[in-house]
Amino acid sequence: LGVVVGCLLLSFSRGALIAFSGQIVLLLIAGFLIKQRFLLNKKFIQNIVLITIIAGGLFIGVNQIRSVYHPIQDISDKVTFQAAEGNSSASERSQFWQQSVEIFKEGSLKEKLLGYGPYSFRFIQPYYQTGVLATSDHAHNWWLKISVERGLLAMLMLAIVIIGSIWLGLKEVLINKNTSHSLIIIGLLGVLAHVLIDYNLQFVGIALPFWLLLGMLHKPVKSKKTINLSLAVACGLLTITIIEGIGLVQSSKGRAAEAIGNQEQALHWYQQADWQLFPRDLLLSKAQLQLNNWSQDTANTLRLYSVQNPHDYRGLKLMADMHYQQNEFAEAATMYKQTLQPAQYNDLSVVTFYLQSLQATGNIEEVNTQKEFIEDIISQYKTAFLTNAHFITLGSNVEHMQDLLKLVSGIWPEGAERYQRINQEITDHAEFERERLSGERDGMLW
Repeated sequence: LGVVVGCLLLSFSRGALIAFSGQIVLLLIAGFLIKQRFLLNKKFIQNIVLITIIAGGLFIGVNQIRSVYHPIQDISDKVTFQAAEGNSSASERSQFWQQSVEIFKEGSLKEKLLGYGPYSFRFIQPYYQTGVLATSDHAHNWWLKISVERGLLAMLMLAIVIIGSIWLGLKEVLINKNTSHSLIIIGLLGVLAHVLIDYNLQFVGIALPFWLLLGMLHKPVKSKKTINLSLAVACGLLTITIIEGIGLVQSSKGRAAEAIGNQEQALHWYQQADWQLFPRDLLLSKAQLQLNNWSQDTANTLRLYSVQNPHDYRGLKLMADMHYQQNEFAEAATMYKQTLQPAQYNDLSVVTFYLQSLQATGNIEEVNTQKEFIEDIISQYKTAFLTNAHFITLGSNVEHMQDLLKLVSGIWPEGAERYQRINQEITDHAEFERERLSGERDGMLW
């Protein structure tokens, strides 16, 4: 347990530490309720002291080893939000919660009741995004995530199952003084507290024990019919998992081939995995490779993907890229414009290609109407790059910014000198941050 607590401290996770502190308080309360002398037990106090020594020793020791090779995160900086990521962790969470509520409110009746679909938050949220790279694949709140993706009905059913299970466990604790149930409930409440500000249940190491522990609060099922039904459902789900797993392996081979530049082999594996019930963004990857190879099948693949996932702006961007590649600049400009709202804070290349498409059509008047928007985008990205090191390392937006600044220097020459200064400032800062990160030596532990 000392090692586990030490690893918790090494995570530097503020949310996890707050949840853990709450669990300690609940443990003290449970100790008084179940055994009034529990907290005065000599062995209990010795164990607490031992756990504290092991956890503290692990935290200090590992950080000492790491300090030989890497700079150590200052705890006070982390607590006061003065670390390299700034206060984005807290402010962005607040934005995600507000945006989740807006998404739910503005959805149709069907979307309110049934949701937008599994894992759809990351595709819907960019349409409500208000800051550079202030995006996420979940709402940083489990209940909001379920409400958006699975709908109100699923969220209410989930709440009934969890609250009902914990209530059964509490009755066992209060009536029969069941110590094991009290510990299970405290563990579950820690997870439930943490998922109010994050979402960690996508990890098997957290999700599996969570649902197993929740089930342990119920009395054993004795009905043979119920047991047989449960086994049938479990076998059915396992069968689907195995079948889908085959497609996952095939698509993974495609991604591995794509990563090493073997596009022909990657396309082969993507086509082999086309039959999946839940293909994720396989069609998008396939369309990107087809576009790279000037394939006539690109448009058809993108149309299929838009039917499968109409909210993902990346599909529309690839369609615009295809028109741009074919010198169909008017069509490209129209599609890039449609992509601007969700893409402007995540993929700066869309802004650049939009301006280039307008310029290629000769629509100078429309280009000039975009100047205020472009100035605002440049200002926001500049601030993001200079104040948060993460934005430099995430993706290629620094390079896209350089391309955009060179483009606007030619379109609006009266501001060329200022654009060049901004470009130089961002380039120098990005080079400094990247050299700092690349200059760190490989450590003994990581």
